[in-house]
Amino acid sequence: MGQQLQGKVAIITGASRGIGKAAALAYAREGARVVIAARSETESPKIAGTIHATAELVREAGGEALPVRCDVTDEEQVEAMVRQAVEAFGRVDVLVNNAGANIMGDITELTSKRWDLGLRVNLRGPFLAMKFALPHMMKQRSGSIINLSSWMARAILPEVTNYVIAKVAVERLTAIVAKQGAPYGIAANCFDPHLILTEGILYALPKDTDFSEYRQPEAVVAPMVWLARQSAETFTGRTLRIADWDRGATGDAPALI
Repeated sequence: MGQQLQGKVAIITGASRGIGKAAALAYAREGARVVIAARSETESPKIAGTIHATAELVREAGGEALPVRCDVTDEEQVEAMVRQAVEAFGRVDVLVNNAGANIMGDITELTSKRWDLGLRVNLRGPFLAMKFALPHMMKQRSGSIINLSSWMARAILPEVTNYVIAKVAVERLTAIVAKQGAPYGIAANCFDPHLILTEGILYALPKDTDFSEYRQPEAVVAPMVWLARQSAETFTGRTLRIADWDRGATGDAPALI
């Protein structure tokens, strides 16, 4: 096990598969105790991955994991997730808001129900997790929040209107939290992983999709470990794009504030 996150406690939403699972395993290898949060408790015939399977992999690697079922749109469940993390491990040092849903359709095709669902998962979810985790970070005067953004936040794509709007809003919300958290040493940043071949992507996209430019979830490991180590004094209020990371240009990450 590594030492970069030794003694840290990380909550990761959407950690049953994909980017969240890769981050959970990476954080554990670096010494963090990890809260594995997602809705999936049992295997689905449609898409692989559960909180318990990820937690078992963490333990097999020598780490500590707490699987917590959590629907990020449900305020009581999110509050309980944070409470269980503190009860089990005593603190919250890192929060990764990774859970998401890509709601397809342009503005004429989207039903109001689907519109609301997308914003509940992609915007309300991060809001709730930060709402309940921030007081603990403020009390301990340290912490790092990582909100998953997307290259789509900078695109004009009618076919994914809801997702684009949600990610733009998440970036602005992150900027606000970065400013609020700065006096307490708390970093709040967005991370844009670009094209990652997750179980969700394979399930959602047509089978004839060209995945040649997609990378495996493990590609996010190094930048997400680095972001977890940041503070208000070192790196905050920014969107770190994986392309910037690849060329060693973290200092060039666009400022949100």
